[in-house]
Amino acid sequence: MTENYLSNLLLDQSKDLIWMIDIDLKLVYANKSYLNLMKAMTGVEKKLNEPILVEGFGEGYIEKWTLYYNRAIEGEYFEIEEHYSHPETNEIQYGQITFKPLTGDNNKIVAVACQSRDITRIVKQRSEANQLMDATLDVFCTINEQGNFVYVNAAAINHWGYLPEELIGKAYADLILEENVPKTNDIEVAIRSGQDIKTFVNRYKKKDGTIAYNLWSARWDDHVKLMYAVARDGKEKIEQEKIIQQSEQRFKALVQKGCDLITILDAEGNYIYVSPTSTAVLGMRPEEFIGLNAFQLIHPDDVEKTLTSLQKIITENKVIVEPFRFQNHKKEWRWLETVLTNMLDNPAVRGIVANSRDITDSINEKHQLQLLESVITHTNDSILITEAEPFDEPGPRIIFVNKAFTKMTGYTAAEAIGKTPRMLQGPNSNKEELTKLSQAIRNWEPYEITTINYKKNGEEFWV
Repeated sequence: MTENYLSNLLLDQSKDLIWMIDIDLKLVYANKSYLNLMKAMTGVEKKLNEPILVEGFGEGYIEKWTLYYNRAIEGEYFEIEEHYSHPETNEIQYGQITFKPLTGDNNKIVAVACQSRDITRIVKQRSEANQLMDATLDVFCTINEQGNFVYVNAAAINHWGYLPEELIGKAYADLILEENVPKTNDIEVAIRSGQDIKTFVNRYKKKDGTIAYNLWSARWDDHVKLMYAVARDGKEKIEQEKIIQQSEQRFKALVQKGCDLITILDAEGNYIYVSPTSTAVLGMRPEEFIGLNAFQLIHPDDVEKTLTSLQKIITENKVIVEPFRFQNHKKEWRWLETVLTNMLDNPAVRGIVANSRDITDSINEKHQLQLLESVITHTNDSILITEAEPFDEPGPRIIFVNKAFTKMTGYTAAEAIGKTPRMLQGPNSNKEELTKLSQAIRNWEPYEITTINYKKNGEEFWV
């Protein structure tokens, strides 16, 4: 067997369609696969040295293939993808066709060799992959060394507002929001250096002018010089993180800089956590509480009632504890107002949260007022208290009288309260001194006078 015979045998038994034309567009060689397909398509056997282009392949066929052949005759080597409906199965077949110019001894092109490889299975797989890509809500894209989109799936429409064909060939940097450009550039350098990026966030300008929040994962393939990237809609995640951050900031402000002491206790009253405000409230650092039981610092006379509240909170959600005394760093007793919240079942807490506030000053003021009230009530001197204003008629009203006043004047407290002190004045009251008293009150100055007042029964008495 000769080498030429074996070569022809190889070509004839190839499943690829192989044929050659001369510069006059006549068929000069064709293998069996090509001839069989042409006969099936046209119903006529193809013959050598006859024009390659014939009718029967649809509108525009001759014009299109004339351009292909002429490109090769002019010296261009190229590949195309074509498809046709197979006459026997009516299925669409896809072929990858190579056009290779052939030169003679004088380096002039004398023929064009053509080979069509069946890529139907590959195209279908690619089509299915594209359909799968387009069905996802995430944006899949590839980006070349120049930073231009090479491939973008259909999710770009919903996410960025662009059709895939509008983005292919476009620089991805053109979409980035200006303030996100520096950090995106830094991430690109990291990706190209071989790092796999899984959680990177930036923002794009959408086609309609609004903003898209992108949550990226990406890697660089140095063999094909492409970046493979997936972008998810990160708006919800970013907004949720912002809410969490704000919540953490509020918690930090309350716990570290607030006026309340926040602690977490176990069911027995042992300290699990103490906020930094303990230093400001009690003069004790948080770590000084850890290992202690709250009842070690509560006044002995207040232990029983606070223990009752602790036992009560085990079965209830919230308990307001009656004010109790608590020891500070100077061993002084400070009055605390506390609210207990049951969070034993909360996995993040697993304890009883106590919000406490120092009300010592308020308690002391209350005690002083009670003492003063006791003095006023039980003194033998007649005392009445009025509003500070108004100064003009009818004047400030009486808001308090003691028992000595009612005994002296004959008026009950109910009869006097709401009236003005003028109810006690009469014909013989010292008008001049009363005018001076009124002026002193207007100037917020103390003043002392002696005058005649009148009892309920009209009897005069000196004050």
